[in-house]
Amino acid sequence: MTDRRRDVGRGLLWLGSAAGFARVVDLIAIYFVLLYITQEQVGAASIIWSVGVLVETTNGLGLGVSIVQAPGLTRNQLDSIFWVVIGVAAIAGGLVIASGPLLALIYGDPAMTGYVFAVAGKQMGLAIALVPYHTLNRELRYREIASVQSGATLLAAFTRVGVAAAGGGTWALVLGHSLYGVFMAIGVNLMKPFRPRRHFSMKEIRPMLHFGIRVAATDAVNQIYCNIDYLIVGRIFGLAPLGVYRIAFDVAIQPAVVIADVISRSSLPVYARIWAAGESVRHAFRYASRSLSRVAVPLTILIALIAWPLCPLLPAGTDGNYAGAALPMTILAIAALLRVQYQLFPPVLQATGNAGSALRLSLLSLALLSLSMVASVGLLGHWLGISSVAVGWVAIYPPLLFAGVRTARTHAGLGVYDWLGSIWPALLAGAIALACGSSVLWFTRAMSPYLTIGLVVAAVLIPYLTATRLLDLAIGPEASPDAEGQHA
Repeated sequence: MTDRRRDVGRGLLWLGSAAGFARVVDLIAIYFVLLYITQEQVGAASIIWSVGVLVETTNGLGLGVSIVQAPGLTRNQLDSIFWVVIGVAAIAGGLVIASGPLLALIYGDPAMTGYVFAVAGKQMGLAIALVPYHTLNRELRYREIASVQSGATLLAAFTRVGVAAAGGGTWALVLGHSLYGVFMAIGVNLMKPFRPRRHFSMKEIRPMLHFGIRVAATDAVNQIYCNIDYLIVGRIFGLAPLGVYRIAFDVAIQPAVVIADVISRSSLPVYARIWAAGESVRHAFRYASRSLSRVAVPLTILIALIAWPLCPLLPAGTDGNYAGAALPMTILAIAALLRVQYQLFPPVLQATGNAGSALRLSLLSLALLSLSMVASVGLLGHWLGISSVAVGWVAIYPPLLFAGVRTARTHAGLGVYDWLGSIWPALLAGAIALACGSSVLWFTRAMSPYLTIGLVVAAVLIPYLTATRLLDLAIGPEASPDAEGQHA
């Protein structure tokens, strides 16, 4: 089990470093892009991003996860998978191009008929990257994956800033997003060259395809529920309010989600190997849960507190600033902490061969979010505006966490203790840090926003790190992950 934990830790190190680098680069790039584009242009790009992400769920029909999860894999199967992936990407790209006029009609922006071509191009790039990327993941070659992701992020950031500075408007965000897939295809094929042969046999990959389709369906439902709010805000409140909501969402949700995604990607192949060996995934799950919570708790607290001095500092082209994003950003930071905890469960279910259970969880997520969005916008939209959508996000996670724990207990042998027992030290330290940070924010609210942000960051991190260290000394840093023998 020590070797498996080392595999997870190595994945967290490399993929976490790459994700941290990518997030810093993205934030710097977005700041400079916001100097040149308006809130409405950000809103238009958000619609295109949402459509692109939804289409990406068809990429390979889940065969990437099948590559990672399969006990054995032949070269003939990889060739067959490649041609399926290319065919699906071509069909998906054609459909998204055909959707351009409808999007232009719904959101009142004729330029959307052109933006969709960039989305279609990204699908082909991701298709070319799929086989070598997931082969690297299967082989636990996290360093190579991290290098490719970092390089693609940097090139996409340069694209965004350059196009924005040249007056490209919405195209700056659309091209930066779409070319990332092309850069990934180039990079991953340099690290793991894959030259497909003229071989195809559906019979060879039919079991993998059956499993993959369920994974793809899960991803599709997940992405609908992750992006439906953008479509709702853009249609009900307009593209400019959607631009404000997008900035609030990206700052509040995305950093924590990036961390959760890193842990999911690095844990999935390890879970699969452990399960295939007939062992319990409890130790690895506790380690992943503990690692996620230690970073996500202080991060979301910081974002919730500094939203108020930070948002007026964010430029919005000719629209002034994003002061209106402060309240939804604060609410969404709460949702972020709950969301990343929920994200711990689908990878365990997929790795243990329970893709159907993961799909049912995703369908439940979508159903609850749809009801929550309708209720929150209908009841609170008049008073809170786009913040009512943020309230809808927070409301869905308590029942989803209950469902996630229950499903993982049934199909993967994980109990409530395996989750709560690994996160309670971070929550306790976070409560102390929240009290200290809130007090400092209150007393420094009339000072320079830059000074306020600096003092709040110090007031959160110092107590949090101190409390975490004291808890480690009191209970042992590995108490939760290693306590299985006492609770099995």
